[in-house]
Amino acid sequence: MILAEGTRPSHGAASRERPLRKMAIAYGVAAAAWLVLARWPGRSLALAVNRGAAPDWVRHLMLGFPPPAYGEETLAVWGEKAIAVAVALVLHLGLVVWLRRRPGRDVDDDGAWRAMIGRFAIVFLIYTAAVGPVQDYTFYLIMWKETWLGHDPWFLTSTVFGLHPLNAYGPLFNLLAALWAIDRFFPKLVFASAYVGFAAWVMESRRGPRPGSAAGRLMLMAWLGNPYVWVEIPHYGHFEVLVGVLCVAAVRARIRDQDVKAGTCLALGTLIKYLPVFLVPFVSLDRPRHRWRLIAWAYGLTAIGLGVSTVIWGRSTFRPILFAVERSPHHLSIYRFLNGVYSPLEYLSIRERPSDWAPAILVIALGSALAWCERRRVAPLPAGVLAMVITALLYQTGFAQYHMVAFILSTVWAAVDPPEAWRRRVLIAAMVPYFGWLAGFDVFTACFEFDRYNFQEWAGLVTFLLGSLLIAAIAVAATGPARSREPGPSLEGEHQPGRA
Repeated sequence: MILAEGTRPSHGAASRERPLRKMAIAYGVAAAAWLVLARWPGRSLALAVNRGAAPDWVRHLMLGFPPPAYGEETLAVWGEKAIAVAVALVLHLGLVVWLRRRPGRDVDDDGAWRAMIGRFAIVFLIYTAAVGPVQDYTFYLIMWKETWLGHDPWFLTSTVFGLHPLNAYGPLFNLLAALWAIDRFFPKLVFASAYVGFAAWVMESRRGPRPGSAAGRLMLMAWLGNPYVWVEIPHYGHFEVLVGVLCVAAVRARIRDQDVKAGTCLALGTLIKYLPVFLVPFVSLDRPRHRWRLIAWAYGLTAIGLGVSTVIWGRSTFRPILFAVERSPHHLSIYRFLNGVYSPLEYLSIRERPSDWAPAILVIALGSALAWCERRRVAPLPAGVLAMVITALLYQTGFAQYHMVAFILSTVWAAVDPPEAWRRRVLIAAMVPYFGWLAGFDVFTACFEFDRYNFQEWAGLVTFLLGSLLIAAIAVAATGPARSREPGPSLEGEHQPGRA
């Protein structure tokens, strides 16, 4: 340890450093031992499992889905996963060190939440590494490879939507190719680590009735570790969690009067995936005016980012935006239900497809919600939750991952900066069935071929009804007395401009 001249480490600091050094050594030994065992007898075990020596679920967990067909490919896949598990151990060590260095927020904080997060994180990260590429993550790998090779990342291909690019993402998504170049599982582990860090912050910052009680910690941990999260992040490897975390950072910065930082976070989120573009006017609310510097910074940086992307990749930069507008409805979309066999429009002899009007309907709905928030002087956090729930419900595509930003923001509202007690109960009573339905949908579709059961014909209706109930609960919870709408200390921070 290098010390400044004339200084000595305190006994308390030294006593904290010794366990961390021992922990780093233990994790290093564990990672090295794992890599040795993964090579022998791990390679022989992988070959045996792929020949049918274990149940299918073990085969899929070790070698992915579908499993490789040849012995050489089997060893290659197993080797990649072995390295990814070692990387997961290193990331978990980083999390544990960060948690141990965090001071207790409350005098009665016994550190139990740290232990809960630590156990959750190790399983979460190892499962992320073990599952391998599934669903959209396989397409991510193709896009990152094309980007790294210097090709057009938005090349046109034939998909279920017709001739379109493989994604509707922003240009910053392409920068994840740098992580892919290190290891193809590394971006997925970064997504999982971002969520674990978010969960740790929520557990640390929790408020509400008896936040330090064992029951309260357990219920919050169960919520943070619900199946929706497990399927979306470690299983499918979806990256929307990065956008959600940036949106939380933007709301925190806005509440702290850091408009430039808030605008920057929203611009970064938009340039990864265009969803936060609808969040900007809601976060900039200032009872009843808007913070125009925040808006100008967010949209200005977004425009600059698109301009730089155009210089690098040309006009294909705008293909994802056109693709997002033109996509057909699927899965959880209300438009999929209205276009389907159970649509009530058939009985009303209405021949027009509502999905053709989906972008206009979304803009009108968000404009109406913004006007309502301005009139009722709703705070930025509940206003942002409202905006993201409406966007997820009325955007025509209807994929479950589009609800991740709403899940993250609503969790922060309910757990970190809650409204008064009875309004909080109303909010939670609507959040649980809504996100519980999304969790059930994700688990079902991850395990079964849901199209065989005509699931898409009616799933959008259930989602829309539960989402409408959640919107009503948000309206109730967001419009309480002025004191209940004030931001909590964990969002404000310890030092505020103009405050003692």
